[in-house]
Amino acid sequence: MAKSDFSKWLKRERQQRSWSQDELAQKLRISRATVNRWEKGVTLLPSNELRRQLCELFDISYDELELLIGKDSNKIELVFPGEIHTSKALFDPRMMVDTIKSSLTGDNDQGVLLLGERKFGKTSFLNCIVNLFPRNEGSFKTIRVDTFNVKHSVQSFAGQLLARMYRRAGLPIPSEAEEHNFDVEAFFSACEAIIEEKPDLRFVIFIDELDSALTHAVSKEDAAIILQLLDRLLTDPSLPICLLLTATDADALRSYPGGVDFVDNLGIRKIPLYSEIEMEDLVQHLAMPVTLDFEQAALNRIFFYSGGQIYFVKLIVSACIAQASSMGGTKRITEQVVDDLIHAVIEPHSSSFSEASNFHETVFPTMSNIYERHFSDQEKRFMRLLTEAGRILQSSSPQVAQEQLTPVANTLYRRGYINKFMRGGEDEFTWRIGIWKLFIENHHQLKQHKGQEKPERG
Repeated sequence: MAKSDFSKWLKRERQQRSWSQDELAQKLRISRATVNRWEKGVTLLPSNELRRQLCELFDISYDELELLIGKDSNKIELVFPGEIHTSKALFDPRMMVDTIKSSLTGDNDQGVLLLGERKFGKTSFLNCIVNLFPRNEGSFKTIRVDTFNVKHSVQSFAGQLLARMYRRAGLPIPSEAEEHNFDVEAFFSACEAIIEEKPDLRFVIFIDELDSALTHAVSKEDAAIILQLLDRLLTDPSLPICLLLTATDADALRSYPGGVDFVDNLGIRKIPLYSEIEMEDLVQHLAMPVTLDFEQAALNRIFFYSGGQIYFVKLIVSACIAQASSMGGTKRITEQVVDDLIHAVIEPHSSSFSEASNFHETVFPTMSNIYERHFSDQEKRFMRLLTEAGRILQSSSPQVAQEQLTPVANTLYRRGYINKFMRGGEDEFTWRIGIWKLFIENHHQLKQHKGQEKPERG
């Protein structure tokens, strides 16, 4: 049956009972927006638990409902965030992609900043939004500026941007794009010339990891001018230009001259850590080469380790698949299986789960890079104290109080790595993403081991 069969059926059955979308949502304990998206056919279809509730509400068998839905109509490809380019592999229950595209294509020129930590999936959202724009059709022309492993000067940045704007407009590239002596006014005159020649065009400029690109620019002066160019491109009323940017740290952008006003002019969207219910929904909708039976305790454990971070959710599920696909691997996933698999990924020498251990060579260096490059010394200190504390670290603990680490803990809480609770008039902190606890234990053990090693005498 067609994908729209479920949407049509749900709307018809609801209306026959004279229920509003709000009333159906209340019966299912979900939002009205979810019901609305189901009926429009623009979102993931119901989870297994919600399907059972729908069967009871509308007196239909589970098999009949499955036929309406279609077996694979809402499966998500099991692809890691950095490799996602289409919505088939994107988990977007909050409809961020559609919302952001609407902002970029509205009547007023818009700038959107996607904020998220490393491996939270912001590049995935950027890629999917880019691919919503037809390449060679319509009035919107997309420009993507290269930032990965590129050390930009203001000339290289502006030259690349200008050349791609002219190319997308179907116009010959002017000499300004190739000149070595950069001139701001000449750059904007060249941009305005495109609009004069092609008044119906609108440009959407995509830049991934802008804060990192500015940090690695040729000089701080070049970085500041690049940010000023983007600010003027966005705010100049004569230039129909929108921006979609990603960054890890908005404060890094604010630190440049004019950066505060620039960031304030952007619509900021944070890449979410998914709730436990959303994470379970994702697991149920992932397309897997083998059928896995996740016990509820196992799903709870996946959430403990992942904290709802998409990279770690998919990592754990991938490890479960790898183990289940190997000879003798279990397809029933218990809490103990999840624990053993995570230890195999982080500490491969301590586990007999060889298939899951293969992930170590990719995951451990990735986490090491994030840990060493994207946390301050004080943040690393607090993370280690929290790890050593076991389950809970209080703000009144001697080391936290003496080293004045509570503000650092609050930063880690805002970044999504830890939880914070108020109890007895003081803050208590626990891990939100439990796999980091295991990583830090192993990371420091390795450093201590290497420090104890002595070079052999010749």
